[in-house]
Amino acid sequence: MERTEVKYGPAVEAKFDIERITTSAGHILRGGSGASCWGYNQSNIVRHDDTLYALSWRDDLSLVLYCCVGTGPWQASPVLPPVPQNGNVLVDDQGRAHVISGDGASWHAVFDRPGQVSSFTMRAYAKASSRFGAAINENGQILVAGGLAQMAWYVLDPIADYQPVRQGTIVHQEHRGYNFTVFSGRAGHTFSSDDYFVRG
Repeated sequence: MERTEVKYGPAVEAKFDIERITTSAGHILRGGSGASCWGYNQSNIVRHDDTLYALSWRDDLSLVLYCCVGTGPWQASPVLPPVPQNGNVLVDDQGRAHVISGDGASWHAVFDRPGQVSSFTMRAYAKASSRFGAAINENGQILVAGGLAQMAWYVLDPIADYQPVRQGTIVHQEHRGYNFTVFSGRAGHTFSSDDYFVRG
């Protein structure tokens, strides 16, 4: 397969500040693999107007969602259910946060109000696979897709209480890596990184 050559220009100078959200994220071992606290394809920080959501590990088994409105203090959610790998944080057009996580993207936390992370309801209607990505469109539909030997995917619809309205699997000829998932209108797209799994 022909690959597109990417050419790099001069570095862009950027100014930034560092703000500590938590002092205990990720490095505390409580019985997990200790290697779960990463995932370069994950959407772990999302802005909606003046609200910022950030998903972080509490330890190697569980996640916490943080929220900051404007220049206000960071709020921390209750600890989310145990997970074997990272999750994806999404924000709908109302500003409510959603987290897709669990074994094979098997649960969906819907936060109750925009700009807060104190309460949420859990949905567990569908399952995809590991190394998944997730995206949300302007209608609030959520596409989740992932997997190595095959890509398992589903689409959740808010009209159906976020139950899957479509789902399926696509077998890969070779193992694929981590899925980057996006929506363009109502069309869903998933891009896989395969370099890690293909020799040569």
